[in-house]
Parts: sequence; C-alpha cells; structure tokens
Amino acid sequence: MDKCLNRAASFSSGGERDITVTNALVYMIVKDDMPLSTTSREGFRLFCSKLQPLYKLPSVPTVTKKIEMAYEELRAKFAKDISEAQSITLTADIWTSQAMKSHLGVTVHYPQGTDMISVEVCAKPIETRCTTPHLRTLLREVCATWCIRDEAIIAFVTDGGANIKAAVREEFGVLKHISCFAHLLNGVGQASIGLHTNTVPSEAGAEMREVPDNEDDLDDGDLNPDGSGDLKDLVLRVKKIVRFVRTSTIATAELMTLQKEAGTPDHQCLKLIQEVRTRWNSVFEMLERFLKLADKVSRVLLKCQMDRTTKSKPPNMLNGEELEALTEVKDLLKPLNEVTLEVSSEKTTTLSKCIPLVNAMQDKNREFMAITPVGFNFQQKLLAQLNKSFNGIENLRPYAAATLLDPRFKRAAFNSTGAVASVISFVGKLVAEEIAADSRSLQAEGNAATAANPTPEDSIWSGFDQRVRDSLVDASQDVAGLPIEFRQYLNRPVCNRRENPLVVWENLKGEYPHVYKVAMKFLPALSTSVPSERLFSHAGLINTKLRNRLSGHHLDQLVFLRSLDAKYFF
Repeated sequence: MDKCLNRAASFSSGGERDITVTNALVYMIVKDDMPLSTTSREGFRLFCSKLQPLYKLPSVPTVTKKIEMAYEELRAKFAKDISEAQSITLTADIWTSQAMKSHLGVTVHYPQGTDMISVEVCAKPIETRCTTPHLRTLLREVCATWCIRDEAIIAFVTDGGANIKAAVREEFGVLKHISCFAHLLNGVGQASIGLHTNTVPSEAGAEMREVPDNEDDLDDGDLNPDGSGDLKDLVLRVKKIVRFVRTSTIATAELMTLQKEAGTPDHQCLKLIQEVRTRWNSVFEMLERFLKLADKVSRVLLKCQMDRTTKSKPPNMLNGEELEALTEVKDLLKPLNEVTLEVSSEKTTTLSKCIPLVNAMQDKNREFMAITPVGFNFQQKLLAQLNKSFNGIENLRPYAAATLLDPRFKRAAFNSTGAVASVISFVGKLVAEEIAADSRSLQAEGNAATAANPTPEDSIWSGFDQRVRDSLVDASQDVAGLPIEFRQYLNRPVCNRRENPLVVWENLKGEYPHVYKVAMKFLPALSTSVPSERLFSHAGLINTKLRNRLSGHHLDQLVFLRSLDAKYFF
C-alpha cells in the first residue's frame, strides 16, 4: 500500500507526466468519439479515482480548451506540410446529419517520402442551399484555410452529384475533376442486376416495377406468376426467403441447429444476409451466403411449412435450375465484387489501378461460360454496362499517364496499342520539358559561374567548357523522339504488383530523375471519394443524438483530430 502511495505521490508531482496524461485523455475523447463532458461523468470519474487517486481530472471547459489548442497547433503543422506538397489529391462529399444539417466534407492526400498522408480537414456546415456557387465559395475557403495551392492539386475526386461536380469543375478546372471509381462500379452493379431500377415496359403494356423501399412491402404481386422468369424475380424471391428466416425466431433457431448438427462451432454458424439498397455488392453477399446455406434453408422452410403453429406462411424454396442460375450470376459478379472491395478498403488506392482493374474485370467476364439462360443474359448485360461506364478509359490522360508511370503496370496493363502510343507520346513530352527546364537552370548556373570566374579564351579548358554549355540545351532524345531516360524506364521490367509504387520510385528517382518528377504529378492521385465517405462515417459517430448540441465548429475540429495518429498528440 505504501509503495502505491509513493508512486501516486511521484505521479502528482510530475508536471510533465500530468500533461502527458491529459494529452492522452484528449486523444481518447477525440479518437473514441466520446462526449466533451466525459470528465464530468460519474462512472468515468470513479474509474479514474480508483486507477490514480491523486490525478485531478480536468473540467469540461479545460478539455474543450485543450482540444481547441490541439486543433490550432496541428492545423498549423499540417497546413505548412500541405503548402509544401507538390502533388495533392482532394476528395469531397456532402452529408446530412441526424439533426438534418448539411455538411461539406473534404479530405486531403499527398505523398510524404514513401508514405501517403491522408487528413480529414473539415466537415464544414452548409448554412444555405447546396448550390454550385455556394459550394464553390466553401471549397475556396477550405483551400485558403489549409494553404492548398491550385497548381499543386492534381486531382479532385467527387461522386456523381451534379452540384458538387459542377462546383469542382468550375472552380478548379474540368481536367482536375475525377469521377469516383467506386461510385461508377456501384452504378455498374445496380444497373446490371436491375433490382432498384424501373424495368422497361413490354409491348404488352406491363407496368413499371420497382423494389419497395421497405422490404416488408414486398408481396407475391411483385413476382412473375409462374415463379420463374428473369434475374430480378429470382433475387426478389431470395429476398423474401431471407426476410422470412431473419424475422422468424423459429426459422433462425432451426438454421443454427442444422449448422451445429453438421459440426459447425457456435461462433462459426452463419446467418443469412439481407440486401441493402445503397450497395450493389450487398446483393452479391446475399446470394453468396444464401447459396452456401441453400440445403439447410430448404430444410428450414419445409419444417416451417409443416409446423401449424407458424404465424406466417413461409415462401417456397427455389428449385435446382434456379439455384444453378443464381450460382452463375454470383460467379459473374465475383470479379466486380473483388474490385469494389479493393478500391473501397484501400485508403490510398491510386488512379493507376483503374485501367488494369477494368480490363481484368472484362476479361474475366468474357471468359466465363454461362449455361443457363438467366446466366447468359446477365453476362451480356454486365459486359454492356462495363463497356458503357468504362469505354475509352485507356484514352483518358490522367488514368493512362498514372498507369504508364506506375512501375507495377507500365504498358502491360493496356489492351489498346493506340492508347499506349498516345500516352507514351504525351508523357514523353512532359519528361522532355522537365529535362529542358533542368538544362536551362544548369545553363544559367553555368553562365553565372563563368561570369564570376571567366575562362580565358586561350585556356586549355575553354573548348571543354563551351561543349558542356552546348550539351545542357540538348534534351538527349532517341531516334523515336523520346527522351532516352524515359525510354530506359519503359524498357525496364515491371516490379512486383504488391509493392508500393512510391517506395519503388524512391529507389529509381536517382536513375530516372526527370521521369520521377512527372510520375509524382499523376501517381499519387486517388481514384475514389471513399475517404470523404469515411469522413462522414466518423462524423456520424461524433454527431449522435446524445450530442445534438455539438456545434459545427467543434464537429469540424473533432473530425480533423480524429483522422490523425496518436504520435501527433504527444
């Protein structure tokens, strides 16, 4: 006991240690989405008193002040870093909180050495309507606050919202705007499956049909009378089965029992997954889980049909042919799901991955041999949607240049030889410009040195010095008109696909310094607005019903601080 008291006394006497603990407290409140009033709560105060009786918890105003001080200090630090960055990608999105207030979220991404730094700079309240002129003003304010230079912005990524897209294009230029790759993939999946889009009426005058917003409103009238039909009908029938099993305690218990009887441990027993309207791949997840448990689900439905005590009538199970068709659909959707997960789960997904991923998806789907009519029709529809959304992507300069300058892909990622030739010519000119700029700089330095220490015309070094000055003007191009340095980079074997391209370029920049400069103008660009989606996920955890009085100013600060690592707080 005495030892504990001695440690407590030494703790309370150490001012620096108190500061460290208070900083840790601030970090905990920020990172764990805890209320600013945490230190006034009885349970937390009791816990701290038992843990360290002599530590005096700061008051709520003190915690608020500490957070504001941390924000100002760290904002100044990152604003300085951002002002010095040569390649910046921004993502932006609009979010409506539970209090029905709109916020503009912006994230900043830039390379620092071999790392990509990502910062959620704001969740700015939008006081008026979300019009294009007002959004332009807000975006300009964010850039001014964080010292973001227009010339350093290499890409500004948004979703397909007309107002935010127009604001970015009008304020920063059309060439800098990038449509979110993840949203394009979601559109491909939604349109191919056709679950939440109106069907085209037939010549017989069929009514327009759409899946109800509330799945409880789904009834047999939404299905074809014969119980078979197109993919949409099959998916709707699966939704009905999933809904029944998930809402019936008897069916859920029976499904768990059957899995345990098959030797599955309790913690590995699976439940059916219901489709979510906003994510196309939730259909894939629903079908994948349903097909995996199909035999057990069939037994569950049969038992419920025989059970007279069941309140609601269970739906009919799909037959073998229908299950085979859904298996083909699931296999066709698998490449699209893999790409969706990759671009959504990776914070630093770059533009260079888009072309190889699109080509890989199309190749996988073309190679698939569908047998059932539903599978064959879906395959053609999926390929048509991929072509519609990504046709000509190899000819888009930002995507093509980023892919070519990525040492993992280069020319191997392209299908079109014409697109490769075009982007090689484009990048070659940029490299030549960098070489010429360096040459002019070196020549100017040489002339200044010569003026300061002129070489006599009769000196033995006069001829050599003149040849050096003349050679600085030459961009050193090969017979095809490309800089030799760039040609050597292209002829170098590609590196391992799993390597970090920034790390690879860090090792290559001494060998290809001018190509490196051009690569850093395209390679760090992101392809998705997923970071701004994550920002609003974080904001939603902060701005809850229990914290509805949180001001927009403090929400802005907490969103930024939450995105930082612990090392910045100590």
